[in-house]
Amino acid sequence: MPMMTRLFRIASLCLGIVAFDGASLGQDVRRAEPVASPARPGSISGGTSAIERSGMSAVAVDPNRRLTVGDIVSVEIVEDREAPALRKISATGDLDLGLLGRVRVAGKSSAQAEAEVKEYLERDYYYAATVRIGLDTVNATSVIRKVIVSGAVRAAGPIEIAAGETLTLSEAIQRAGGFDKFGKKTNVKLYRNGRTPTEHDVRKIEKEGRIGEDPVLQDGDRVYVDKNWFSTSND
Repeated sequence: MPMMTRLFRIASLCLGIVAFDGASLGQDVRRAEPVASPARPGSISGGTSAIERSGMSAVAVDPNRRLTVGDIVSVEIVEDREAPALRKISATGDLDLGLLGRVRVAGKSSAQAEAEVKEYLERDYYYAATVRIGLDTVNATSVIRKVIVSGAVRAAGPIEIAAGETLTLSEAIQRAGGFDKFGKKTNVKLYRNGRTPTEHDVRKIEKEGRIGEDPVLQDGDRVYVDKNWFSTSND
């Protein structure tokens, strides 16, 4: 009997050692599994449940299309090493970055929006930020308004105004490439609703900051820049 008792104790001890090693092995395996790094305090992935994850890379559908209210874009900050987050552009034309704040992107291309967000983040939050913004879903119901800029500008033609965006006379001329070398800056004509055109001195608006004299354009407005008989490239 004593011999049997000793054998039983030895067998129990061996089983206990095996069980302990197995548990330790399982624990070590679990620790070796990759663990997602916690969100950077204030990053776009932390502190809000409004973010959805996208398994696709942030590549713009049309890099030349200007973003508008209701569009859904994918936003990625490469330094965070996290998947792109899907965000809807708000009714005010802003891109919500969670705890980091908001950046106005309506009326800008994806590339321009990337530059705006990068500048904003590097101002207070990142030493260097690599931002990727791609158009994921277009808001088919967004209201697009159009104005036409013609005359002595570098790229005459129609200009779209996205929903929630305001566009002034001087900004429209900038979007049209600016005045060409013969463009007359002192009396730019604005045609609206078939009425007699109003004239605006864009030179004073730009050089003297007369914001109150820079009209906000409406759908269907036409802007015409007269020509001088001599070059105004140094004006």
